[in-house]
Amino acid sequence: MRSVLRAVGVLAVLIVGGLALLRWATPPLEWRQSFAGSGCCIDITQAGGLLDGVAYTNSLEALNQNYQSGRRIFEIDLALTADEHIVLAHDWDAYGGKAPDRATFLTDRTLTRLDFGQFIDWVRHTCLDCRIVTDTKFEFEPFWKTYAATVPPEMQRDQFVLQTYDFATAQSLAARTPTQPQILTLYLLESVAEADLAALANVPSLIAVTMPLDRVPFQSAQVQAATGKPVFSHGYPWMMRSQVVLRLARAFAVTGFYKD
Repeated sequence: MRSVLRAVGVLAVLIVGGLALLRWATPPLEWRQSFAGSGCCIDITQAGGLLDGVAYTNSLEALNQNYQSGRRIFEIDLALTADEHIVLAHDWDAYGGKAPDRATFLTDRTLTRLDFGQFIDWVRHTCLDCRIVTDTKFEFEPFWKTYAATVPPEMQRDQFVLQTYDFATAQSLAARTPTQPQILTLYLLESVAEADLAALANVPSLIAVTMPLDRVPFQSAQVQAATGKPVFSHGYPWMMRSQVVLRLARAFAVTGFYKD
């Protein structure tokens, strides 16, 4: 049922966005590797980026391949192993839906898997000119404790952008560490109150609000008007590789895309 609803949502994006595109010409998409500046389009390399056409690997090979191609903003998925170590993983489908322990995960014979500490080492030695966007697949507070204890303060401030998943966490993070850049993502929130959105205007460390593509036609203008913040979007890999889909989203003033 959920996949059907998503398909209906995607169809709505295409229909409504198509109508908008007929009325308003959109400028060509020009990609940049920085959150600085204004306008479109920010290229956020989702889940470490494609590795030879394969998405969501979060592997060292994907990170290196996309870094070497010139990409500099990396979104990574962080999951918790059975023995409570943070590793780079989108899901546990390859393990029957059950989290393995850290040692089992890191001995993958096909790709080089990373735990969070190893990833920090990669950033230090390879990707000092990068920005890292985190996507935690478990509770935010346990992640925060490890993150605060592991990542040097200057890297927290200058390189990392933490995704938050509800208004309370976004406000709490801003109060706790005002200099920590963050992005609020709405995909876990079924309803969005105008008052909560308006309060985000006073969060100076908030870079943007991001939402799934199927919500862009219905929420993008509301979010931008209430928060004064840019809107980013994400979707299935095939969507984020389609110039047609991206230009449709651009018609609703989306300025950043989680590509791949």
